[in-house]
Amino acid sequence: MLRLITPALLAEAAAAPEEESSPQIIHLMSDIINLCSLMGTGDAITQFRSIPDIRRRHRNAADEYARFLKQWKELTRFPNPPLAGNEQVTPITNTVELRQEGIEQHNCVGSYAEKIQKGRCSIYRVLWPERATLSISKGPDGCWEIQQLQLSYNRAVSQDTRQFVQGWFDQFTLSV
Repeated sequence: MLRLITPALLAEAAAAPEEESSPQIIHLMSDIINLCSLMGTGDAITQFRSIPDIRRRHRNAADEYARFLKQWKELTRFPNPPLAGNEQVTPITNTVELRQEGIEQHNCVGSYAEKIQKGRCSIYRVLWPERATLSISKGPDGCWEIQQLQLSYNRAVSQDTRQFVQGWFDQFTLSV
């Protein structure tokens, strides 16, 4: 990834207030690289020049990957999700649902199929207080943690949504 980052981009990211409170650029770049790798186009990635460039390229990569995923005709079930869903937060349980989530939310969540299959992460549809996609993953200690929570096009969620999802998540947390 280092060869893809310019000094100008680093300076822009350092000056962006939204990156301080909720870093997104590193996730977007990682998603772009992952999507391109899955599609076999990873060697063609050029340097990221600015935050708007990254956002534009992420949208394009997600759209390209959605088209790429249309080749998936068969349903593959994922392992049982680690946390039970409810009416507002529902787990994605198979490749068809995962592909649909990526298409509806214009994100690259479809590229997470292998991670989900290996039990390293799980994806949930957040339906309230606003429509979002939630990714949880195993931390270094083996415990589940919220990885990403984004609106469509990887926009930041409201504070209400963040608090609601955190409350849902916290009900599964055990402490001694």
